[in-house]
Amino acid sequence: MKYFMLGIEIKPNIAHISLAELEKMGKLCAVITQNIDGLHQEAGSARVIELHGSLRNAICASCKRQYNLTEIIKRYGNAAPRCESCGGLLKPDIVFFGEPLNERVLSEAIDYASRSKVMIAIGTSLSVSPANYMPVYAKRNGAKLFIINDSPGEEDSMADIIIRERVEVALPELLSIINNRRLK
Repeated sequence: MKYFMLGIEIKPNIAHISLAELEKMGKLCAVITQNIDGLHQEAGSARVIELHGSLRNAICASCKRQYNLTEIIKRYGNAAPRCESCGGLLKPDIVFFGEPLNERVLSEAIDYASRSKVMIAIGTSLSVSPANYMPVYAKRNGAKLFIINDSPGEEDSMADIIIRERVEVALPELLSIINNRRLK
């Protein structure tokens, strides 16, 4: 289990912080992410939909009871942790290759995407399904699609605007532009 905590010292970067600021300003309603690291929440984002789960939690493979992963690792170390309720094996609450996504989480992401007026795909090639369908749901309902990525991606042809830049550069600049307009 300790393997899953490698990188626990990673901190949010300026892109994560910029997204949290945009949310606080009312310019962003949700972050839909495939990341499992919890950095969006640590940066201050409140509405984060984690398609592939989170390393913050462990879950019982049998009864689905959730636990704090850090506490489980402290308690069990490298031993196989067991559920206190049913004795089932605990695993990090993330989607492993070949496992289905949580239907409730996927439905919530599709709902946000479908209701969006503007979707910004950030730092992704949009090549992993089903996350790559989120812009499709948005576009079907008339949303504008902005893509911010430093290299071309599979869904670039759908975009209304493409910004070829590293997200750590583009998002603070976007935040600065919005803040300057607000001050005038």
